[in-house]
Amino acid sequence: MSCSRSLKSCVAFAALALTVSLAQQSLRGEDPAAKPAAKPAAKERAKPRGRLPANYGKVVDPLQKEKIYAIQGEYEPKIEALRAQLKDLVAKRDAEIDALLTAEQREKVKELAEAAKARRAKAAAAAASSDAEASKPAGSSSDAGGSKGGVKTSDSSPKKSS
Repeated sequence: MSCSRSLKSCVAFAALALTVSLAQQSLRGEDPAAKPAAKPAAKERAKPRGRLPANYGKVVDPLQKEKIYAIQGEYEPKIEALRAQLKDLVAKRDAEIDALLTAEQREKVKELAEAAKARRAKAAAAAASSDAEASKPAGSSSDAGGSKGGVKTSDSSPKKSS
């Protein structure tokens, strides 16, 4: 009987809380049936900012940050132009090297590259599944008993050094 009374109390409390919530929404002029509004969009920055070098954020003041951003802005177009030039040079180099190969060699290189790509994808999938398995809580192993199959994983007891 006490369990039934407790359940009735919980249901009554939940109904009361819902009623109060709906009443507050209607007092604020909100439509209780409407979906809650999405978060307002984050403020857009007036100008794009750079990224501070590692550990600079912990030691520079706001004025120094702005000067660093200005210096980065000054060099960025030059760096982008050099990146594009480098990309073109690498493509030209690779084309010259590729031109040295026979058709059979090119085909073999293509097959080897595809095989390597497949091995990397397989290794990434295996790593992802082992990460997922490692992140499972301790009793959610796929075998029925939840045991580790007799394999000792780690010993958390302190060890004495000799």
